[in-house]
Amino acid sequence: MANLNLPQVSNWEAFGVEWEAVSELIGRIYECSLDPTLWDDTLASIIATFSPKLWDVAMLIWESASPPGGRFVAAVGVNPAIRDIYLAVYAGRNPWSDVVLRQRMGRVIDVAELVPPEQFRQTSIYQQFFHTWEIDRALAIVLDRRGNEKLGLFMPGIAGDPVDGLKRGLRLLAPHIQRAVRIRDHLGAANLRAAAAEAALDKASSAVLTLDGDFNIIHANTLAKALESRGLFQAGSGRIQFHDRAARVALEGLRSAAGSSSVAFTAEGHDGLRINALAAKVGKAGGGHGLNDAAFIVCLDLGDRAPLIEIDALRAWFGFTPAEGRLALALAGGVALQDYTRRRNVSVAAGRYLLKSIFRKAEVSSQAQLVARLRSLPM
Repeated sequence: MANLNLPQVSNWEAFGVEWEAVSELIGRIYECSLDPTLWDDTLASIIATFSPKLWDVAMLIWESASPPGGRFVAAVGVNPAIRDIYLAVYAGRNPWSDVVLRQRMGRVIDVAELVPPEQFRQTSIYQQFFHTWEIDRALAIVLDRRGNEKLGLFMPGIAGDPVDGLKRGLRLLAPHIQRAVRIRDHLGAANLRAAAAEAALDKASSAVLTLDGDFNIIHANTLAKALESRGLFQAGSGRIQFHDRAARVALEGLRSAAGSSSVAFTAEGHDGLRINALAAKVGKAGGGHGLNDAAFIVCLDLGDRAPLIEIDALRAWFGFTPAEGRLALALAGGVALQDYTRRRNVSVAAGRYLLKSIFRKAEVSSQAQLVARLRSLPM
């Protein structure tokens, strides 16, 4: 059996990570060499094992700067429509991609050292894309190269959060991920299946609209229709009309923008509901995006985060990782596991994997016991 060169248990315990979890994670990485469809769940496991509180996104993506473009292999915490916005507008043409694509393979890169967060926050990709989630820092690894493309693992998050444990974990995992990628030589062909097709949009964790060039709705998923019923927008004639004037102005400004671009804004409905929104001009997307020739994508109600104080409390009581804390709090709040995994854009299998660790740490054997114990805590 190959020597995995795992660190001493005591070293990992300082970061709240158990040796068994690291060993199991490496095994999951090599399973991906046989079945690339497992990458989504594996990325979710990496986040669950190493990431700090607000670092809950991971992307495995091929990108090229010349010509600019990209294609996803896997992603966690990024719904299908957001992936398509990134591919259409920013892949291969943003400050992070620019510096990462020039790095050698296998090295863990703290992009903040090359593009400081205060500088990144002045760029269009932050102001009209990542600002929606306040993401201004990333760790990355270049894993493979094919022609002008490079395969990279990006883990974006928020500057100021401690990432020593995540860096250390990625340094350990990088050679194993590279080997798994190379074993599966045709990994690059394993794009996300129908990432922006209507069936996938209906499963997205946020409301999604696809529009033609005149803002007529091509497709609205179930969550978008629910927001229409609450007065956020009207589409009686087929053409979208936001109740909020600022939202209407933002969308009209996007129409006049040159080329592919995006805009982040807030929209308010008749009943006072205020939500975050992200819209992108993608051009005619018939060349492989699966968006039925949509000219615009609009993502609404982009989610929320568990209270950080409560996550810290669960870490103190049970030793939960941030990912475990988020799931435990959701279950205690009455959210079903299937609904939670859908919201997080991960599989139910990944959620059950996380739940197994939660049960062990909380010393319970069922979800009902877990919820009862959490609800009895003074939070």
